[in-house]
Amino acid sequence: MPNTLPGAPEAFAGGASYGDAFIAAFDLSDGSVQWVHELGGADDEVANGVAQTSDGSFVVVGGTSGALPG
Repeated sequence: MPNTLPGAPEAFAGGASYGDAFIAAFDLSDGSVQWVHELGGADDEVANGVAQTSDGSFVVVGGTSGALPG
């Protein structure tokens, strides 16, 4: 499967697993990618929701089949 999102990490260009999530920002005037951030590790992850906070940060909620630190 070709990488159809310019600026996306190479992990999205294809391979044995698609077990990570990502969040991306786009310029609304022309659709160009402003930034992309990959979320994931060695196991499968899923993002179920995202919200922008009042300070401009983002909160992503989801799950993982891997272990979390702590």
